[in-house]
Amino acid sequence: ATDGPGQVHGKVGDDAAGAEGPTVDHLDQLFAQASVVNVFLRHKTKLWALASRALVMVSEGPGAKGGAGERLCSRSFVPWAMACQDPELAARVQWASVKTYRRAIERVYRCYDCEVARLLDV
Repeated sequence: ATDGPGQVHGKVGDDAAGAEGPTVDHLDQLFAQASVVNVFLRHKTKLWALASRALVMVSEGPGAKGGAGERLCSRSFVPWAMACQDPELAARVQWASVKTYRRAIERVYRCYDCEVARLLDV
């Protein structure tokens, strides 16, 4: 049972260790948590990218024309160690983002029988 809108309640199914915990049954709360986690995950990703000499994708801005005259955005890959030292280049890095609210609603309805707690890939 819930104490009100946006409250955490219920139980998650048993994991390998047999532990149970609360579920998040409201998209607003799930997205608030995802936004916070995204900040920490991006920071950790940057540390991993430095340690592993990873390449990151950067947007080069408007490029050549595509079909029907549409402008394409060209992309290239550069070492994160180089990009993080250049604020202009770092601002063009294409990091992964949190799923859109619209896409999350679609997934909950189509795939998870309207159970928000089953949406794990935000």
